[in-house]
Amino acid sequence: MSLTTPDVHHFDLSLPVPNWFLYWKTSPSLWEEKLRKSHIKRPLIIPIYWGLHNELRNVYDFGDKRPETDLLKLCGILKKLQIQAIFMIPIGPAPYLPAGGVPSFACEYQSYNREGLGVVVKDIHDKLNQLYSFYDPKVFEAFNAFAAKLGSYFSLEGVDFPVWGGNHFYLSHSELHHCIEDRSRIFERSFGRYLQSLKRTLHEEPSHQLESNYATMVRNLYIESLKESMSGHYHQE
Repeated sequence: MSLTTPDVHHFDLSLPVPNWFLYWKTSPSLWEEKLRKSHIKRPLIIPIYWGLHNELRNVYDFGDKRPETDLLKLCGILKKLQIQAIFMIPIGPAPYLPAGGVPSFACEYQSYNREGLGVVVKDIHDKLNQLYSFYDPKVFEAFNAFAAKLGSYFSLEGVDFPVWGGNHFYLSHSELHHCIEDRSRIFERSFGRYLQSLKRTLHEEPSHQLESNYATMVRNLYIESLKESMSGHYHQE
């Protein structure tokens, strides 16, 4: 799934566009009412806010501590209202989430653009969010652990809604940029190791193509993590 930051549809923070539901933006006591009144006509996209469910390292909350993390309750409402839905887990930073969705304990390396500036994007409510690098091994390790925990939770609770991976983009100077793009120190370090593993010189292939190949490889690692962790729930074509 490839997504740009959606345009604001109305002033309901939890329903910024007709087929998106940001469950953490409103009280769980209002989930059913808002979804009933939303007149969903296509599959409802429900982004998973990783940083909300995993605020502390190795600590996960799916409704045990805070009601706004109760995905099982949300699934029950969707079934009751007969709403077709897809849970979407960002593959890379999500521009509409604080820190791109990355838990605070994993926010060490901010993403940088080609001009050497930290990447800050405006979300659908005009709030500025810093994006953090998905090339950090600590981020990948934490993502792996969260995906495994979420997959176990879905299986244990019998959640049968499909899960997709989401690729996000943002506009800067009229150019579309993939949110996983990065030129931070951690990217340069990991990219350097990638080049060494190829045992080739930059003259054999354009550097921009090598960077693109590396970015694709990293995205695929996150996707494979989801596929393995979410088992039969991952249904993206």
